[in-house]
Amino acid sequence: MAEQGLWSSPAGKTPHATLYAAMQREVAAKGDAARFKKVDRGLFAFNKAGA
Repeated sequence: MAEQGLWSSPAGKTPHATLYAAMQREVAAKGDAARFKKVDRGLFAFNKAGA
């Protein structure tokens, strides 16, 4: 995502962990309206319903 300019880490040492945590928070907060859905451990997919 960073390479494509879709997201940038806020100067974190572990950008992958920062992004993972942000995606998890969005799914928890927005439920079915989230842009992502968790499909497996450490794996997310685009949520068409939340788009």
